[in-house]
Amino acid sequence: MPKPIEDAALGRFTWDPENEYWLGTVAAARHESAWLTVQVGPSERRAVLALAREAVGRLGKLVSEARRFLAAELRKHRSPRASARGPRAIAKAVGQLALKSVNAQPDGVLDLVFGNEKVFRAVEFFVWFDRAGNRGIIVMDESQVAGESEAG
Repeated sequence: MPKPIEDAALGRFTWDPENEYWLGTVAAARHESAWLTVQVGPSERRAVLALAREAVGRLGKLVSEARRFLAAELRKHRSPRASARGPRAIAKAVGQLALKSVNAQPDGVLDLVFGNEKVFRAVEFFVWFDRAGNRGIIVMDESQVAGESEAG
């Protein structure tokens, strides 16, 4: 197993053999931290710190942008029940989401993973950004995934 990587500014990264990425942490809002995964192989030690530095550098701007984008997308696709509560309810719910992890990929894509079990139950929102400014959202409902794997 590869030795951990230590960096004075970024902290410690350890190789996760089960998921095949380097794992560290990053400071998030509200004095919390989030996981920072770097999606390169165990022998690509130099790339770990370069991608982690890039992710941290982009993160400050992207967290706010991710929340605005997510709220706008949820307003577009809201249920009739959510529509009755109005856009402020959606913005408030998105504001309560915690940044759970940041996934840095070698091609420059960053996935910001948000969730809040009290507000959205087992749903997590992956808001991704590439270096060119493109973005998108993937919604993951863990209860559906768990049900599928148990049934399958």
